[in-house]
Amino acid sequence: MSNEKVLTGEALAPNRATGPATFIFITLQLLDLITTLAVFSRGGVELNPIIRSMMPWTGRLLAIILSKVAILSLVLLLNRRKRILRFANVFYVAIVVWNLV
Repeated sequence: MSNEKVLTGEALAPNRATGPATFIFITLQLLDLITTLAVFSRGGVELNPIIRSMMPWTGRLLAIILSKVAILSLVLLLNRRKRILRFANVFYVAIVVWNLV
C-alpha cells in the first residue's frame, strides 16, 4: 500500500462516493425538508406512510427530521458504490420537484 493512499484515507474507505455527489445529496435533503414544510404550510399532507404514521407521536417537524437523519445515515453508510448515491440524488430531485409542483 502506498503512502499516498494512507495519507488520503483511501486505504480505510476504498471506493467511497464522496465529493460532489455527497454534497448534492445533503443539499437535496435540506431542500426536501424546506419544500415539505412549505407544502404543510399550504395545507398539504405527508404522502410517505412511514413518516405520516410517526407524526401523531412526534409532530410534523420531528418526524421529518428523524426521517432525514435515518436516510442520510443509511445512504452515507451504504455509499460504497457511486451508483447508490446517484440513484438517491435522482430520486430526491424528483421528490423536491414534486413538492414544488
